Amino acid sequence: MVELQQAQQAGVATNIKAINATVMLLSQKIGYLVRNEKILSQNILVLNDKLKKLEDKINTQGSVENTGGASLEEVESMKAQISELYNKIQGLKQEIESLSQSIDSYKGEFVTKKEFQEIKYLVDSINPLEYVTYKQIKDLLKKE
Repeated sequence: MVELQQAQQAGVATNIKAINATVMLLSQKIGYLVRNEKILSQNILVLNDKLKKLEDKINTQGSVENTGGASLEEVESMKAQISELYNKIQGLKQEIESLSQSIDSYKGEFVTKKEFQEIKYLVDSINPLEYVTYKQIKDLLKKE
């Protein structure tokens, strides 16, 4: 009986460690996604500024030849890059949202570290391994 309880406690501890590792991994992935989203956002801002400057030059000077070497193809290329970066950011936002939902679902299913410490304190203070079972008492009474 005692061995069974110890095995169950070891199993619970192993499960908690595995869950903790999973949550930490998800948190790390969210951190990477947030960082990548910031980088992509900065790239979009820079490309938008460059695009606006080129469009202003084209509008003010009246022709593509007077834009300092920038051609219409380069402008279109920049627009394509901006569009691609925008799509990547949208994908990252969706991934962050799904990871956040996963973490929220884990939070609902498992105990927090504080709750686990409270349970551990209660179990340690009660120490159920020191109690005898009904069957053990019967066996002792039969022996006497």
